[in-house]
Amino acid sequence: MKCVVDLSEVEEITLQQLSINHRHRDARTRAAGLLQLGRKVKPQVIAEQIIEALVQQGDGKPTVTVLDNASIHHSIEQATLDRWFIEHKTLLFYLPPYDRRKSLWDSPELNLIEIVSKHFKYHWRRFVTWTKETIDAELAELLNGYGTKFHVNFS
Repeated sequence: MKCVVDLSEVEEITLQQLSINHRHRDARTRAAGLLQLGRKVKPQVIAEQIIEALVQQGDGKPTVTVLDNASIHHSIEQATLDRWFIEHKTLLFYLPPYDRRKSLWDSPELNLIEIVSKHFKYHWRRFVTWTKETIDAELAELLNGYGTKFHVNFS
């Protein structure tokens, strides 16, 4: 798939500001990625830069970063993976590919826990940055609210 992004001057300035000033890290990361695409940087390079920034934020403890099977995740050179492992104690773990031969109910779109997970992630949670200090309370609020405060209609 070829990805071409042409940005106007206003769009580029807006993305620059978002990539620096937005209060949510994921929005800053996406803005930086779009900005890089607009500057004709290859998506594989952008993915590597984003993961590089992520592993550099580590606290020195061994870390496993879980990635899906997007092709850009697999385009990272082995030497880079080795360097991340040695310097940052970070290992990339790729989820197994989805096996389409399984039943339809194993599909992420039809699996009930995936539907609930999507609601947790995109509809019910407060959009604030979770820290080590707040993640337990935020998750407890979500889990305790399921069935009372939060509902899913599976039909």
